[in-house]
Amino acid sequence: MKFLKNHSEFFLILIILAVCGFLSLYFYKSSQITYKQKIFNPNVVHEIKLTLEPKNLALMFKNHEDKIKYHADMIIDDEVYKDISISTRGNASLINDKTVESNKYPLKINFKKYVDEQNYYNLDKLVLDNISADVSFLKNCYAYKIMSEFGVPAPLCSYSEVYMNEEYKGLFLAIEPIDDSFVKRNYNTKSYNIYQPTPLATNFTKIKNLEKNLFDGEEIFLETDFLSENFDTGGADLVFRDENPLSYPAIFENEITNVSPESRNRLIQAIKSLQEENSSFEDYWDIEALAKYFAAHNFILNFDSYTGNTAHNYYVIEQNGKFSLLPWDYDLAFGGVDLDENRNIIETPYLHFSVDNPLDGPTPEMRPLWKRLSESETFMEKYHVELQTFINDYILTGKYETYLEKTSNMIRPYVEKDVMSGYSTEVFDKSIEQLKTFSLRRADIVQKQLWGLAK
Repeated sequence: MKFLKNHSEFFLILIILAVCGFLSLYFYKSSQITYKQKIFNPNVVHEIKLTLEPKNLALMFKNHEDKIKYHADMIIDDEVYKDISISTRGNASLINDKTVESNKYPLKINFKKYVDEQNYYNLDKLVLDNISADVSFLKNCYAYKIMSEFGVPAPLCSYSEVYMNEEYKGLFLAIEPIDDSFVKRNYNTKSYNIYQPTPLATNFTKIKNLEKNLFDGEEIFLETDFLSENFDTGGADLVFRDENPLSYPAIFENEITNVSPESRNRLIQAIKSLQEENSSFEDYWDIEALAKYFAAHNFILNFDSYTGNTAHNYYVIEQNGKFSLLPWDYDLAFGGVDLDENRNIIETPYLHFSVDNPLDGPTPEMRPLWKRLSESETFMEKYHVELQTFINDYILTGKYETYLEKTSNMIRPYVEKDVMSGYSTEVFDKSIEQLKTFSLRRADIVQKQLWGLAK
C-alpha cells in the first residue's frame, strides 16, 4: 500500500509539473504575440466595437473639429479593453460634408490614457481612418505596402468594421501610428526623435478653432493660399531660416517624442547643412534611407506632401544622429483619383511625371532636401537602383496585381455594405482596375526614364 501511495504521489507530482509546464509555455507564447499578428493581420477584416456614454458620443459628433478625448470601452475581435481614450482626428477628412452627414469620423484610440501601462499587445495607440477620400479603399495600404517593398519603415494597416454604441459605422482602415511603438518594431535603437511637420495653413480644423475666437467672422486663412508663393510653411519645407527653434513652428510644435533643446539644435543644423554648398550634409542625413523613401514616394506620386505645395504628410525621424523621412497619409496618392459626371474614373494626368524632377509646384530652392539629394551622385545612383529593383521584383513579377486582387476581393463585400462611404461597388471595381493599370504603366514609364528613353 505504501508502494502504491508513493507512486500515486509521484504521478500526481508529474501531472502538476506537466500542467505547470504547459501553462508556462502557453503564457510565454502569448507574451510573444505582437500587435502585427493581431489587429494588423491583413488577411482578415476585423471587428471593433466602441462604447461611450450616450451624451459623450453626441458631444463627440457635435464638436468633432475640437478633437476632444472621451472615455470609452473597446472590443477588438472579442477582446475587451476597458477605460481607453477616444477622439476624432484628421484634417480635411474631418470636415468633409459626407463625413459630417454620416458621423463616420476618423478616430484615434489611446489605450494608456486612463490606465497606466495598458496597451494592446505593446501598441499604445491606434488610428482608425474613415477612408473618406479614396474610392478604391486601398490607396493608403497599397502605398505603405509599396514603401515596405522598398525597405522603408512604414505603418502597418488592416481593415476593420467599426461599431459605435452598437451602431454600424462602416469599413475603416486601422493604421499603426508613427510613435514609440512604431520605432520599437522597426529600429534597434533607444535614441530617437520624431517630428510631424505640419504648416498651420494645412490644418483646417485648427484654423477653424482659432477663427472661433475672432470677431465679425474674420478669416485668418483662405484654403487656396497654400498654392501661392506667399504660403508660409512654418519650416516644414526644411528651408533654413535661422537658428531659433521658434522660427520653425510647423516642426517643433508637432514633436511626437519628448525632444531636448540639443536635439532641436541638431535638426536645425541638419536643415542649415542643406543650404550650405560646401557642407557635408551627408553627416546629418541618412542617404541610404532617403534613397529608399524618395524612390517609393516618387513612384507612388503623392503631391499632398513634401514634394507638393503643402509640404506636409511626412515625418522626420532622427536615429543614431542622422535624419530621414517616414511616410504618412497616402489617400491622395497615385496621382489622385477623379470621377466624371457619370461616376467614371478619370485617368490621372501624372503618369509621366519625372522621377528625377518630382516637385509639383515648388521650385528646388523651396524644397532644399530634395535639391541637395538630387545634386549628389551617390544619392542618385542609389535612388535609381532602388527604383529599378522595385520594378523588377514587385511589378514585373506580378506581385502588385496579386496584392491588389487579394485585398480588393477580401474587402469588396464590406465596401458594398458600407453605405456611409457613398461609393458604389461599380466605382470601387473601376478604381481597383485603375490602380492595376497605374502600377504597370507607371513602372514602364519610370523604367524608360531610367534608361534614358523618355524625357
